Amino acid sequence: MNKGTTASLGDSTASGIPTIAMVDSVPGELALRKEPVQFFQRAHTAIAQKDARKAAAALRDAARYFRQVRDSAAVKVKARLTNVEGELDSLARVAEGKEGIALRALDGAFARANLAEAERHAARLDAAWVRKDTMSAAAEIIMTVDHIERANTDAAAPADKYESLQLAAARRLGTDLLKHVPLTSGASMARVQQDLRSVIAATEKHTRKTGPARGS
Repeated sequence: MNKGTTASLGDSTASGIPTIAMVDSVPGELALRKEPVQFFQRAHTAIAQKDARKAAAALRDAARYFRQVRDSAAVKVKARLTNVEGELDSLARVAEGKEGIALRALDGAFARANLAEAERHAARLDAAWVRKDTMSAAAEIIMTVDHIERANTDAAAPADKYESLQLAAARRLGTDLLKHVPLTSGASMARVQQDLRSVIAATEKHTRKTGPARGS
């Protein structure tokens, strides 16, 4: 989230996917953003408490979220979103079985899910910039950065110094655009788009090391 903006859980939408309602007045995508993170938190807590039923329910809710956002996603990210949905559905079944799920391995699944969200928002950024929708592009930059950072946290593999600088620069540009600060040059957005793709690729390597979310 952009600095100085606080968030709270909003009411559930008609689809059953809870939203994150922003307290500050910001446009569109950041004003009412849908997030899977609370499902991940519920599953994590339930696994820690050895409550298989609640863990499975949270994982199925998370899978449903990805199934719904996939419908409107860019073609190039649909496959990744489908993979995440399948992994979360599979984990729901594992959670109810005798094998169980390790918390550390569960975090790997959430890292991959957050990376898929980062790619979805990066694709939305590209589309927003092409149609010259500056406010939407700014919001998508911030959400892309948010999910990359969450993916790295879940994978317990923080971004390196250069990647951190790239993410900080991207967030700064997104925040400036929301404040109607003009771009300093036409190349600024192109650089941020390139940097985000680069960091997403690096983050993917981190998430691959976490392994399948099985075993205790």
